[in-house]
Amino acid sequence: MRKRFGMTALVLFVLGFGLASPSHINAQPTGAGGTTDLTRVLKGLEEESYRAWQSKDTRFWFIFLSDKFVSWGSSGRIDKAAAGREWSGTDCNIASYQISDSLG
Repeated sequence: MRKRFGMTALVLFVLGFGLASPSHINAQPTGAGGTTDLTRVLKGLEEESYRAWQSKDTRFWFIFLSDKFVSWGSSGRIDKAAAGREWSGTDCNIASYQISDSLG
């Protein structure tokens, strides 16, 4: 139950707060409507977050999260510093994963 909650929280975090990552700053408009390729950006952010989580990269979370970040972890409400510690210290091994576009 806790592992599922943790992964759900991580996915929601990436989708909800991940747009603060420096990796998407140079995203360019794509034509019709002037919107960025949101799918590409979100997949990139998800992959960055996954690699940081697996490698226990505390620095990534310090840069990636907003100073106003608030979420819920295994011990309740957490701020940016607590999230970085929690997500960098999690001992969970996932052999593989795949991101897919279920709409396309």
